[in-house]
Amino acid sequence: MKYALRKDMPIDDEMLKKIKNEQELINAKQAAYNFVSYKPRTKKQITDKLKEKGFGEEAIASSLDFLSEFSLYDDRRFAKMFIKDFLQKKPSGKPRLIQELFKRGVPGSIIEEIIESFLPVKDNLSLARLVTEKKLRTTAYKSIEKQRSSLISYLQRQGFDWDTIKAILSEYFDNNKV
Repeated sequence: MKYALRKDMPIDDEMLKKIKNEQELINAKQAAYNFVSYKPRTKKQITDKLKEKGFGEEAIASSLDFLSEFSLYDDRRFAKMFIKDFLQKKPSGKPRLIQELFKRGVPGSIIEEIIESFLPVKDNLSLARLVTEKKLRTTAYKSIEKQRSSLISYLQRQGFDWDTIKAILSEYFDNNKV
């Protein structure tokens, strides 16, 4: 309708190119909207998905502007929701959370800000206690030394720092809680 196209109307190369570009923009916006409509996404995730679908830089930039206009993506909001959900499923330390957020394309400045506000140092020990209780239930049949070494490596993999691990070890093994 915009170009008043009719049957048997001649279309020159310039008009065809213009129509194709506009259609690519529309398709990119639709693909981006579909991608963010059912789950929060980061700018990087959206960009990667649109590149994967074969859209050009102009179409990707236009799509991101379109989504931003309607507040359909926000890396800061994504990071908050991700940390909350991730910690409910799998309590972890700060390094693990940073790694997971980097994988998803959240900028470093936002990661630091969100983690500092979301994960105070005192909560790190309580998260480590939750992880420890769960791990010790699964290793109860092992000797104390094997439980201890298993717990150390598990807590390290979950991203807890050595000071937190030492505190947990002294709490659970020095007081013979096991």
